[in-house]
Amino acid sequence: MSSGNYAPQNDAGSSKLLSVDGVTIVRDPRSNVRLWWKSCKTNLPSLVRRIIDCGPRRDTLKSNILKMPSSSKNKRKRKDERRPAQVKKPRLDDGTSHELHATLQAERSLQRFRAFVHTKMKHSDTFVYMPFKENFGEDIRVLIIEPGTGDDPICCKLVPSTMTNIPFTALSYFWGEGEPIHEIYVTNYKTADEKVEQLSREEDLIIFMRKNKRWEGPSGKIYVRSNLFAALQRFRHRKKEMTMWIDALCIDQNDDDERSAQVKKMHELYLHAKNVCVWLGDGTGEDAPDPKHCFQFLQKMLDLKNLERLFSRSSEASSDLVEDADNIVSLMRNKWFSRRWVLQELALARNAEVVYGEYRMLWSDFADAIAIFIKNQDKINPLLSKRYMENADYLADVAAVDGVKNLGANALVDFTNNLFRRSENGDIQQRMMTLEVLVSSLLAFEATNPRDTIYAVLSLAKDTHSENKRYLDLDEKPSPDYKRKSLLDVYGDFIDYCISKSLSLDILLRHWAPTLEEERRNNLFSHSAIPSAPGEIRDAQEELPSWIPLIQKSSYGTPAQRIHGRSNGDSFVGVSHRTGHRNYSATSDLKPEYRFGFKPQDASSGTTLKRVFDGHLFIKGLRIGTVKEFAQRASHAMIFREAFQIAGFDLKRWNGHKEWALGVPRVPEGFWRTIVADRGPNGLNPPSWYPRACMDCLNHLRPGGDLSTKDVIALPNASRIVRDFLGRVKDVIWERKFARVKLGGPKRDTYGLVPAETREGDLICVLLGASVPVVLRKQKKDGKQQFIMVGECFIYGMMEGEAVSGKSWKSKAKYFELV
Repeated sequence: MSSGNYAPQNDAGSSKLLSVDGVTIVRDPRSNVRLWWKSCKTNLPSLVRRIIDCGPRRDTLKSNILKMPSSSKNKRKRKDERRPAQVKKPRLDDGTSHELHATLQAERSLQRFRAFVHTKMKHSDTFVYMPFKENFGEDIRVLIIEPGTGDDPICCKLVPSTMTNIPFTALSYFWGEGEPIHEIYVTNYKTADEKVEQLSREEDLIIFMRKNKRWEGPSGKIYVRSNLFAALQRFRHRKKEMTMWIDALCIDQNDDDERSAQVKKMHELYLHAKNVCVWLGDGTGEDAPDPKHCFQFLQKMLDLKNLERLFSRSSEASSDLVEDADNIVSLMRNKWFSRRWVLQELALARNAEVVYGEYRMLWSDFADAIAIFIKNQDKINPLLSKRYMENADYLADVAAVDGVKNLGANALVDFTNNLFRRSENGDIQQRMMTLEVLVSSLLAFEATNPRDTIYAVLSLAKDTHSENKRYLDLDEKPSPDYKRKSLLDVYGDFIDYCISKSLSLDILLRHWAPTLEEERRNNLFSHSAIPSAPGEIRDAQEELPSWIPLIQKSSYGTPAQRIHGRSNGDSFVGVSHRTGHRNYSATSDLKPEYRFGFKPQDASSGTTLKRVFDGHLFIKGLRIGTVKEFAQRASHAMIFREAFQIAGFDLKRWNGHKEWALGVPRVPEGFWRTIVADRGPNGLNPPSWYPRACMDCLNHLRPGGDLSTKDVIALPNASRIVRDFLGRVKDVIWERKFARVKLGGPKRDTYGLVPAETREGDLICVLLGASVPVVLRKQKKDGKQQFIMVGECFIYGMMEGEAVSGKSWKSKAKYFELV
């Protein structure tokens, strides 16, 4: 069968469903959907998208695409699977719908389809990498780009080297979207001047065993994506060779062993690079801001003498400021700034510069300009909001103005200044943050593989690195393992590591963990994401337990959601970059008592992992109360009248006498302390004027008794005191519920802020070693009592160890089985 044509062996009786660009979808008599293409030159991913989005038959095709031809040894198994009595139904006890299950099945089928067709249609690299000879000091490969101009073919030398033998510039870039369709020509060299001519039989055999390829000569073609191709054209010199390190070319991406070994050396590589070049693209994309205008405005912001004049332009010139500011916002949305690996690449660099199109700037200058831009947001936002309001198609486009400070560009500038303490010559003297703090804080950065949420920052943490050793000094728990560990294993090991280091359960209450959904969407049409080989982990069927805190519930959600502004209230646990200071101490200084559940060792599975998590976590704690009633969630920080009523507020009394209720002239202390979580900004005690400001806010109630914090903050003539108070309220209550909680013991009822998913009857508990209480939901399964972690909460009067004072609590403490 040729690579350009594929057809079912027997299509008799099949019915044609759809034809797109020479691709025909047919259904055979056994209801198996097959793909048949005759002469397809269309880009495969776009073609598949067009097939799936083909209209009325979309759901039918997506739920049935594609039963791939299988070998004869699997036919009996597939025949047995078609028997109705042996078909397993999807489990729905966790709330999963049949439609979602069908969609996931369709995605898996489409991945199999993509991998199969890719082997038929992809551009095949012909270049064969020479294995490293580490005994001869070959640590890395460097890429020497030969001179050329314009549309001349890109020709390169690939030379093995030590970290310090050949000076090189490391390229930091976004790999880009689309397929690798641009060809470059690469030649293996022994040294910068000596080409590899012939191989010994032993070397030829090693290449065949390691690479599954035959040596056909020192040169060959490698296909790269558009963004990297543009970078190679940009950095190629007309007359002299350019030496660079580029991960996609200097590492054999198809050799898992080599890739794993090289990834462990990356932190050292960026330390030794003479320069790190940040490539933001060529600036020619449809939505790309103009490089010239961007860098001119960035340079203007560095002129501090004229800074005030720059942001205080006359109304006649304000349109120029809006245009410049809009360009910078667009630049800050560049996907390079959201890559998680850039933290390591940039933070470890001795020298770094930013290149965008034909323009370049030192990273230090670029970072200062971005920081100044963010510092002047109060002057820029009103102008941008007006423009966005005039041109926006959706409200989210307008909200994006407020989300600028939360973008990865701003976070990157902030964190690169706080990660290390350096000497005058730039050497790293001390790492400032633990692995837990890094993972919990770097929420603006994403990785294609969720495991890299942890792996990408290992070299930056102070508790994973030994200054006296060449490589990372890693505990076995967070040590990288892409092949054998499932995502649950990676997250479970990380959580176990953090608890053992910090003697705290707070890592369970900070929302940092991405799921596999984004990875599946990214990989669905990606040729690089070949389905797992036998013996490897298949994450598509994996579900994460409730005790793993998902990033979607963080203050600003996922990296993609951050541009739209706040998604949830700030975490009660909080995090300090350096001290690890806790905002509360609900269980005083008690140490956590916990154990994880593990699957029994299965020799037939082929895994050599010492422990495989089963999703169960047993934690000792104490039930302190029950959720009795609550107001509707505080959507966009709206305090609804039900919340006031739970706290005893009488709207008629207020309108007539300006009192909270009959006999209660002022706001109850429990109410105002709850809506600010009994803290002011930065986790400090609330200012003494908070109750006065809270009382004044009642003058802004809507006729129905609701209070819109955002509307009051936006009032030009509102008191600064009131705006500051409501700013704190907004950050705390956003998407949470104000609740009445029934406590046991001498106290009866109190107030609290609970997650939006909380239900009446849910339990309020304190877990030993956690700094704040949690909401748990009881459930029974197979006759066993288990609990779902709903999330952290604030309970007025129970945040400073009140639940575990004295000795009586010990007899009531028990282990909760979290699932």
